[in-house]
Amino acid sequence: MASTTAVTENTEKKNRRTDTRTRNLVFCALMAAVMCVLSPFAVPVGPVPITLATLVLYFMIYIIGWKRSVISTAIYILLGVIGLPVFSGGNAGPGVIAGPTGGFIIGYIPMVIVMGVLMERHRTGSLKDHIFCMVSMIIGTVVLYAVGLVWFILMMKSDFATAFAACCAPFIVNDLIKMALAMLIGPVLHTRLSRFTD
Repeated sequence: MASTTAVTENTEKKNRRTDTRTRNLVFCALMAAVMCVLSPFAVPVGPVPITLATLVLYFMIYIIGWKRSVISTAIYILLGVIGLPVFSGGNAGPGVIAGPTGGFIIGYIPMVIVMGVLMERHRTGSLKDHIFCMVSMIIGTVVLYAVGLVWFILMMKSDFATAFAACCAPFIVNDLIKMALAMLIGPVLHTRLSRFTD
């Protein structure tokens, strides 16, 4: 009888692990798909266009957490590199990553890691968590800007002031608005979807 119970418990544990892995794969694929659909829409304002990619990243942390967000972001980048037109303006291929603005795509990975680790336990709707997450998103975005700027400067042999004016300054207000939207709506999505995603 004891052995039967143990076998049953082991089977249930395996089933739960399988369900968790399946759910993780589904949500990672789903969020990567959302990025692939929204990121190509771009407004050209200079070397780096305004896109919806960072908006998706801000919300993604709230919905699926940082670990799955990193996987989703990596899938998105990989799909773009192998030729799917998912980068801004429908661009694709390794040349985009190797180009002067490629750092602003590669930078999504450290951005999500830094931002997500900070936000992981602060995704509720309290005022304290709102402020904490807003600051975390700002820090993560600064990391993205830093990676993209260094990449651009090295590739273009540019000075910092010129690179910042072309690649970062036009996006600051736009990104702050995206962060504010994520800060306000993200906790609601996290609460509503947590029974599926946690």
